[in-house]
This record gives sequence, structure tokens and C-alpha cells, in this order.
Amino acid sequence: MENINRKKTQILKVDKNIADKPVIQIDQEDKDITWKDGRRLIELSLLAEALKACVGCGSYLQLHNTRNEQRFGFASILNIPCEQCGYLNSIPTSKRHFTGQRGPGAFDINTKMALGMTDCGSGHRQLNKLFATIGVPGISANALKTREREVNKPLVDTAKKSCLEAIEEETDLMLADTPNKGLAIKYDMCWQKRGSGRSYDSPSGVGTAIGSMTGKILDYGICGKNCRICLYAEKINTEARPHNCKKNWNQSSKAMEAFTGAKLMQNIEDLSHQPVSVLIMDDDAATMSKAREVLGHELEKWSDIGHSKKSVGKALYNLQNKHKILTTCIIQYFQKCFSYAVTQNKDNALGLKDALQAIVEHAFDNHVKCGNWCKAGNVNYTYKSLPRGKPFENESLYVDLSIIFKSVANHSEKLAPGGSTRDVESTNNIYASKAHKRTCYSTSESLENRIAAAAAQKNIGYNYMEGVFVKAHLSPSKILEVNCQKLSKERKRQLKFEGDPEIKKRKLLVKKEKRSNTESLEKKEGVTYSSNMSFTSVTCDASIPVIKYRPDLSEVASCEDIVVFDLETSSLALDCDILQIAASHLRKSSQYSTYIQPSKPISTQASAVTGLTSKGGVLFYNGDPVQVLSQEAAFQNFTCWLEQHKPCVLAAHNCKTFDARRLLYSLSKFTCFGEFRQNVSGFVDTLPLFKTTYPDFPNHKQNTIFKDVCKSDYIAHNAVEDVEALRVLLGNISVDYKTFSFTIDSMNSQMKFDNVSKIDQHTFTPLITQKIISQRTADVMAKSGLKLNHIYHAFEKEGEDGIRELLLEKRRDGSPRVTKNKKIITKLIDYFKRQ
Repeated sequence: MENINRKKTQILKVDKNIADKPVIQIDQEDKDITWKDGRRLIELSLLAEALKACVGCGSYLQLHNTRNEQRFGFASILNIPCEQCGYLNSIPTSKRHFTGQRGPGAFDINTKMALGMTDCGSGHRQLNKLFATIGVPGISANALKTREREVNKPLVDTAKKSCLEAIEEETDLMLADTPNKGLAIKYDMCWQKRGSGRSYDSPSGVGTAIGSMTGKILDYGICGKNCRICLYAEKINTEARPHNCKKNWNQSSKAMEAFTGAKLMQNIEDLSHQPVSVLIMDDDAATMSKAREVLGHELEKWSDIGHSKKSVGKALYNLQNKHKILTTCIIQYFQKCFSYAVTQNKDNALGLKDALQAIVEHAFDNHVKCGNWCKAGNVNYTYKSLPRGKPFENESLYVDLSIIFKSVANHSEKLAPGGSTRDVESTNNIYASKAHKRTCYSTSESLENRIAAAAAQKNIGYNYMEGVFVKAHLSPSKILEVNCQKLSKERKRQLKFEGDPEIKKRKLLVKKEKRSNTESLEKKEGVTYSSNMSFTSVTCDASIPVIKYRPDLSEVASCEDIVVFDLETSSLALDCDILQIAASHLRKSSQYSTYIQPSKPISTQASAVTGLTSKGGVLFYNGDPVQVLSQEAAFQNFTCWLEQHKPCVLAAHNCKTFDARRLLYSLSKFTCFGEFRQNVSGFVDTLPLFKTTYPDFPNHKQNTIFKDVCKSDYIAHNAVEDVEALRVLLGNISVDYKTFSFTIDSMNSQMKFDNVSKIDQHTFTPLITQKIISQRTADVMAKSGLKLNHIYHAFEKEGEDGIRELLLEKRRDGSPRVTKNKKIITKLIDYFKRQ
């Protein structure tokens, strides 16, 4: 009897009458699941001990006699009647621990599951989906959230304690190495929502301060804009219940970085009793000024080399549109030179300044400022990373590159110490692995838990969870201990492997080989991915396409109403800005004219011809400001004005080559394009019209014809004056305009063909740069429907004969598809033989 009473105290007592009542809520969908369905997570030793004796009589219990199951998340209580006395025994599958002064206690497995979910960076849904796959009933969101709130304090306490220990260690190392110089801190901010510099609107952010000597987190701070409980109370218009509110920020997301950085620096000074003298960070935020203001003393700034290298690359990529020679490989070359200069001149600001300025000079064959690293004096020296192994010669490129590197060199004192925030970036990656950017965790304790777990892992290692178990009063786990040792061992092996110089060289070589292989494949494949590719119907087909022909322009059905128009533009490019539109009906007293706000720079040549310039967002004509409309408003007004003359035909001089194309290109970007097509049936080009009417004139420029016909001059290249002059010229002749007209649809088809051909022509760039073919030959190939991968395909399929047959394929008029020039064909064949 004594033995029975002892066992009664070891087994959880549950009265027969309330045995079926769960302590926590079970989802309605789970009610039909019985103890025989699926699998369970069970502590075998606990179950074995409980089945050894019935509470009523001490007899052995049989698991197959289980009457029913009460589930509490991942834990269960199995109600098993005794075969001898009939007593209903309640057998738990997990140990319990107490989280308060009252209640039956929480099951260890549910609390551990909340910790595991936090550590591995998953959520309630992912957790339940994982266990549902293997047939284990899940846990309700409310129950898991309760357990998550339970582990909040143990996690935060463990993380903060590790930070205090890191501050002590950092201070001791600083005093031993550089006494009286103060602490050097690495700092950066990360946000829990993806965004660019133009749209940072993350609801939360985490700032991290890391010691430069220990590489450990000294402190971290979380800014949160919202609290779920407060938001719900506000929604139902009531006062929020007492809770651990996570809202501590009500300003913009961008302002988080400076505020958090200054606060962390102040905390570190208060705890270490040492001044923070150096701040290592990027150049993106106002943290320095805020920190100086809060700390009340001067701070030295060291720029992060990684961010600075990226900034140089970004500035160089911005020059690509202007200087096509700046390929990705060349930009990476300049970035590599920047890294070498910083590494070789560590703590030498003057030497670094000279080295940075020498980078551009060296690339342009000026070696006066070069150091002993320069080998240009050697016989047959070649520039391995520059085109054809020769230095640059473009004066404009030299000026632009010099501006970039001189700007960087002016901050050499910040770059010379060789500061790096890689430790912080690594920590941000750990944050992201536990708090994914696709999910918002900041409105509850979830984010704080996950950041604390990441901080503890950074400072302590994977075995930080053992300390959390102790603080949370959870039973220790030998399996957890073994797994932490495995992970720590693997991490040390990985760091050693990645730090090996030979491994680093091998990685660079593999990366170079991959890039080379990718470039080779892309050359063969042609354009397979490009902006707006589907709109231009660009395809990638290895089979040789039939010969394509440029669409002909169709005549307009009727030219009853003629509207003369003219454009002034910012350049000759197809995508230029239209700066002025003027129009006038040929026979009616109806005119339209407006200036348009430019969105792109006006070329020097265009300004010289038109007299239009732009400065500070203001458009000037011959030095006088003019009133402008936005592009959309101008085109909308023009379309509305044309409605009174619909269906009309627009006439302009050299319309087919210039005005019609640029007008249609610009209009296609706005919603009024559809209305424009209803009002306008086509265009008339007066250049061929005047060539037919005045065949003996020395040239057929509009101002020349006007001077000869009207015996007077006018102000050319002003849209209003050009329109009036053309209207006068057309009024003096009688001609069938249909002969010189073309429809909008046919012009659109021709523009689409030209655009596709231009894109396809870019695939021949390797052949053009190596002077295998000329630009004109590449243009002929592209316009016939060929891309570089088609030439490859022909060579791989039929060899030399394949290329000859492809280039000599006959068109409708009997001419070759590309060329019959033997020299060009031979050079092409030799090129593909070498590949």
C-alpha cells in the first residue's frame, strides 16, 4: 500500500469525471482524431515509468487499453483503465514545468517547440505543416503564442547577459592593447522588410553594435512601429489590456538607424565606463552626428570597405549608358584595384590617396603616380583586364573616372584604417535566418525572441539554448547538447576551410570559369532575357528562321483633312524628349502650340539648333523662360485639339524618318494613344513630295525650298515657324497626298521590326569588337532575322557549308540573305573554328 501511495505522487492525478476535459483549447477540426490516428511525440522514459503501475492497485497498465486521449498541443494525456481494478489512469506523454503560482503547469514539449521554432526561424504554420506530414497532430496558434511569450524573458536575459560579458571582454582587450584610446565599435542597422533607398517603410528595424576586437555583439536595439494588441484595441475602439507592448517608434523607418546607433553607443559607454572613440559603419545614415550629439564628445569615423567598394561600383555602373566600354568585367577590375589600394595602404591616408588617384592614371597609360606594383615598364606589358590588353584613350571617360576616384580619395583618412562591418553583416544574416523578411514578427514578442536568439548564438555559439533551458526551468536534453557540439564543430571546420588562401583562390577561379562559361552560352543563345522583351516579340529559337523582310508602309485611304505639324526634340535619339509641338490645319484657321517639360538632358547639338535649353527644371528659348506642360498633359491636349479635325492626316517634312517615329514612341507611353489613333489616320512626308515637285532644286531642305519658292526667309527650327512655312509651301501646290502617305499601323509595324532587329544586332557584338564583321554586316544579318546563336547552330550542324549556305540564301529579288563577299565568309568560318 505504501508503494502504491508513493507512485500516486509521481503520476499526474486526474479525476474520472473530468478526464475528458482538456486544460487548453483544442481546434474543432482536431476533435475527430483519436489516439490511434497518426503518431505522437512521447518521452519514452516517462511513459515507461507511468505504465509500470496502476494508481489504484499497482498492477501493470497496457497501452492498447487506452480509452481516449486529451491533447495539449504536442503533449497528450492518455486515459488508460486498469484491467484489475478498473481505475482510469491519466498518463502524460511529456514532463511539465510551472510558469506561475497556480495551474497544472505547462508541458515541456510545447515550450521547447516554441524555442525550436524561434531558433530555426519557422512559424506556426510551417511547424504544423511539418508535423502533419509525418502524421503528428499540431498545436493551436494561441497555445503556441502563449509558450512563445513564456520563453521571451529567458531568451532576452540570455542574450543581454552575453552582451554584458562581451562588453567586459572588449574593454579588457582595449585597455591591454590601446589604453586611453577608447572603444572602436562596428555598427549597422537592418530592417525586417525588403526595401530600397527610395522606399524604406519597414515596420521594424534592428541596430547592432559589435566590438572591433572581440567580434561579439556588445548591444542591440529593436525599433517597432506597431503592436498587435494595441492595433486591435484601436480597431474595436476600446482600451488595450495590460500587455508587453512592442511599439516604441513613431517616426520614419529611415530615422531608426541614427537614433538606435546613438542609444547603443551611450549604453555601451555607461556599462563599460569607457568612451566610444571610433565608429565603423557605412556612409548611408546620419548616425555620426546623432551619436556626437548624444555622447557629447568627438567621434572618429572609419568607413566600411565593403560598402565603399560597392559605392564605387555603383558610380561606375551609372556611367555605362554614357560609356559602353565600361563592361561588367572592367568595372570589377576597378573595384579590385580599389580593394588592393586600401589593403596595401592600411593606416596610411596619404599613401592611399595617391594610390586611389593612380588607378585611373594607370588605366590611361600614365604611370607617374604608380607604385612598385606597376609593371608597365616591362617589355611587351599588357593590361590583362582592359580591352585588347591596351590602355584607355577616351578623354571623356578619363574625366568621368577621375571625378569618381578623386571624390573617394578625398575621404582616404576614413578608408585608411581598413574598417569593416562584415561581422555586422554576418549578424544581420543570422537575424534574417530567424526572422524572415517575408513575415512581420514585430507586432508581438516574436521579433524580440528571434533577435535575442540570434544575438545569443553570435556571442555564445549554438549551445546558447542550454542556458535558455535552465532559465526556462525546462528539463535538459542530451540530444540538444550533442547536436550543438556537432554544429559548433562544423562551423569551425567551415571557417577554417573558407579562410584557407588556396581555397579562396580556387573559389575565384571557379567563379571566373562559371562567368566565362555563362558568357559563352549567352553568346550562342542570343537574347533570351531583356526588358520589355515580350512587347517586342523577341524570341530565342535555335532553328534557323526564314528570311524576314521589313514591313512596307501602307497608304492612307483618304487625305481630306491635312494638319501640318512639327516637333523640336532634346536629341536625335528615338527615345528623346519632345520639347515643343506645333500644328496648324492646312486650310482652316486652327493652330496648336505648346512647350513640354523635359525629363532628360538636352544635348548640346539640339540646343545649338533649336535655341532650347534647360536649367533647374525651367525650359528656356533663346535664354528666355517659357511656359511648359507635363508630357502627359501636352499630348492629351494635342489629342483633344486633333479631335475637331478627325479623321485627319499629319504632314511634316522628313516625317517618315523623324517626326512620326518620335511622336508615336512618346504617345505610346500614355493612355491618350488610343484616342490619338481614332483622330489621326496616318502621316504625310513632304520630303519625297517636294523632291517630286521640285526635282531641279540643289537640295530639298525645307528652309531652302521656302527661300527659293517664297523669296524670303523664316526662323527655322522653331516648331511654330516651321509649321507656318510648310503650310505656305503646301498651299502653293496641288498634289495627291496619298502617294506620300502612310498609316499609323504600318509605321508601328516598321518600328517594331526595327526595334527587334536592333536587339538582335547586339548579339553580334563579340564579332564586331573582334573585327570579324562590320556594324553594317551585323545590321543586315539582324534585319534578315538572324542572331548569333543561329550562326553557331548552322556551323555546328553543317560546318563551313552551313555558314555559306546561310549567308548566301537567296531573297525574293535574288540577292543574298547577308553577303557573297568571300573575305567576310572566310573570316566568319575561321572565327567559329577557333571557338
